[in-house]
Amino acid sequence: MAVTIILSDVNGQYVKGSPKSILINRNVISNEIINVLTCKSNTTDTLGERVFEPTYGAVLEYFLHDPIDIITANNIKTSVYNALSKWIPHIEVLPNDIDVVPYPDKSFYDISVYWRFIFTNKVGSTKFKAYYSGGSQSPVQN
Repeated sequence: MAVTIILSDVNGQYVKGSPKSILINRNVISNEIINVLTCKSNTTDTLGERVFEPTYGAVLEYFLHDPIDIITANNIKTSVYNALSKWIPHIEVLPNDIDVVPYPDKSFYDISVYWRFIFTNKVGSTKFKAYYSGGSQSPVQN
């Protein structure tokens, strides 16, 4: 007996009048990745954004004031890998499946995550830009 797995979630980027209020399958996983990477995590000197789960998320915003270079890009890559491995156990992401490209002249990083959904072996990717946007230090989806 074959089992069909269908993932669904509410679009966190939903805008009134938009037809895509519900996400299906690969878009759900991309939404989960964006949620984890844009949520500020607990560090030794600050509280996380989630009151009942202060360690949820990533610490990407702490890298956004560092020099935009390959060293910081590697630190971001490690942070992305650690956060996704911890918070999204139903996908497989290997360190080599994460690309972080610094653009110092434009003050942002292009981040690409290639993943595999472990229950169906389907693969996908999620891409976004991380940059300091005025008063907000959160990475912003492309």
